[in-house]
Amino acid sequence: MHHGIPLEEWERVEEKIKSLPQSQKEVKDFTRFVFSNATECELDKQGRILIPPALRERAGISKGVMVVGSSTRWRLGQGGLGSEASQNGDKIGEVLSTLGL
Repeated sequence: MHHGIPLEEWERVEEKIKSLPQSQKEVKDFTRFVFSNATECELDKQGRILIPPALRERAGISKGVMVVGSSTRWRLGQGGLGSEASQNGDKIGEVLSTLGL
């Protein structure tokens, strides 16, 4: 499972992450992971999210995806919600909650 958020929410999250104590290894690792995997995606004329080919390949997406979430955050992935990627996404979600994001 991979996560998506609107640009305005991303900017808020980005500022919060930048304000964290980067001297802590966990924070540094988390920051590196989040920023190295972030990709801005465009919408097509029908309002669908266009996921770049490199990101689709890394996510293992070859066909349509399932989107689960709300107006400010969502998760997308191919296949069931119980996959390893979903479990990793849940761990990231726990870290975000701890950080108040």
